[in-house]
Amino acid sequence: MHQHQQGSEFIVGIDRHAVEEARRLTMRLKYRSAWVEAVAGALIVGLAVALMVMATPEGFWSWMIVGVSGISALLLLGSSCRRFADVRRLRRSWSATGIPATALRMSDLGLRCSIDDAPDGVFLPWSAVEGFRVRPGGAQQLLVLELAPGINASTPGVTGLDHPAVQRVMQRKEFGVMGLRFPVGMLDQSLQDIDHALARLTEGRVRIRT
Repeated sequence: MHQHQQGSEFIVGIDRHAVEEARRLTMRLKYRSAWVEAVAGALIVGLAVALMVMATPEGFWSWMIVGVSGISALLLLGSSCRRFADVRRLRRSWSATGIPATALRMSDLGLRCSIDDAPDGVFLPWSAVEGFRVRPGGAQQLLVLELAPGINASTPGVTGLDHPAVQRVMQRKEFGVMGLRFPVGMLDQSLQDIDHALARLTEGRVRIRT
């Protein structure tokens, strides 16, 4: 296995091709989901209009169905608009930040992490790191960072946890997983090599748990 080192750092890079493929797939799925909801909403609107035309003034249940259909259509159309907006936001964000060169940088001082919107944005002294855990994430594995108890953005030595993009990642679940996470298939180092580096730099305290 190859190892990237720069000075005393152990560097976990990112497989650009894997990230680009994942982003294209994400865009396709988000677009498809948005269009499905938009079309479903439009069909329900058409149904509601047809029911309105056929409903008689005294047809209580017909008007009830019209009302329910109209609300359902509005909810679907609103959701599709949010999904389209999310796609536009992601495209702007990915265009502005590109693909980070590294996912993790480890040294005697601590751990530096990157995410899409905050390259090298988080630094944690080793005392702030509990370890890593490998968790299933859909069709792939996720390497999830676990902070030590009580660690937050105001902890001495910690930087970047209060970055808005970092907060979004840490507070939003992905495949049931919360926290800073890195798709294993997009890293250019093996879990074994990462674990060995963690053990060496922390005297065996910080490890990858499965």
